[in-house]
Parts: sequence; structure tokens; C-alpha cells
Amino acid sequence: MQRRPVELVGRGERQLADEPGLLFLGLFAPAATPRPILDRIAEASRAAMADPEFRKVLVASGLEAVPDSNSEKARRFMDEEIARWGPVVKASGFKVE
Repeated sequence: MQRRPVELVGRGERQLADEPGLLFLGLFAPAATPRPILDRIAEASRAAMADPEFRKVLVASGLEAVPDSNSEKARRFMDEEIARWGPVVKASGFKVE
């Protein structure tokens, strides 16, 4: 997926007004999943993302396909987002119950 600005500004959140919101969707598998299975899932995902009808559904839902994505790009993206938003979450005092 690629970044698309989303307006998520509420009271007390004005300092984040210029930050883009993002919905990231991905396919994940357990760490011990055999490479041939991961490759098969990746190929099926790429085929779906390349399908014009499926892309229309994504666009109509406000999403954008990234057909050339792969596990390394996804890992890099997640690491960047954790580095970017981790301090914000920590500073907010948010706790999972």
C-alpha cells in the first residue's frame, strides 16, 4: 500500500495535523513457514494486486495496491513506521489492557 493522506485530527491532536494517516494491510505467516509456501502466497498476492478488477475494488475502498511489494519492503516499511510512531505512542501514555 502507498501513503494517502487521511484527516484524523481531533481536539488536542492539532500538532499531528500535517502527519499522514495510513492503513497498512499485509499478509503474515508464522516465522517457521517453509519458503515454498511463502513464495506461493506472495505470487498469489501479486497476481491479485495486478488484477484490474481487484484494483478497482481497492480504489473504491480508498486503498491503493502496491503490486511490486515483497517481504523485505514490508519489513522495512514496518520498521520505519515503528520508529516514526513509537515515540508518539509512548509519549501518549497509551496502554494495552
